Amino acid sequence: GHPEVHRDVAGALWSLAGNQDNQMTIAQSGGVEPLVNLLKVGSSAAQETAAGALFALAEASINRVSIAEAGGISPLVALFESGSDEAKEQAAGALQALVMNNPPNQLSVAQDLVEMLCNGSSSAQEHVTQLIRNLAKEPENRGAIAKAGAVPQLVQQLERGSEKAMVEAAAGLRLIALKSTKHRSNVTQELVKLLA
Repeated sequence: GHPEVHRDVAGALWSLAGNQDNQMTIAQSGGVEPLVNLLKVGSSAAQETAAGALFALAEASINRVSIAEAGGISPLVALFESGSDEAKEQAAGALQALVMNNPPNQLSVAQDLVEMLCNGSSSAQEHVTQLIRNLAKEPENRGAIAKAGAVPQLVQQLERGSEKAMVEAAAGLRLIALKSTKHRSNVTQELVKLLA
């Protein structure tokens, strides 16, 4: 199909996905996989609308599983490197929705975000650091974020990141440290290493 058609169809699905019944219908009709595919191969505009549609679909808990099973997490994270500002915003929303009450997704999202912190551009790292901070506001996400190895990477952002990334990293570390004594100890040790 034509890129504009993909964009328009994804946009129509995004509009329809605002309604809970439609969220189920879209998923049951096999709509998730083509939307995930558009994240990888679509035009910039198609990526935006596909990410927005997945964000809306992820409101339904069953769709959070379907999106993850369709391989949707990694291409959403990849938009922090390659997507437009709108695509990045929709991807962040979709990822935040995907982790709600879903421990496997919490860990998968955290692992992909940490990977992007290790290897992404400074702009991508800023977006990822901000998202990690936002995810860490929810106590249930903090363990997954720490388990995925985010603490040393956030400390790296304190040392080498942009000013924005530093602020987000500091806030994220504070939130992760609230999780448990073990996490406080982990965060503290990494911060002390930074002073050495």
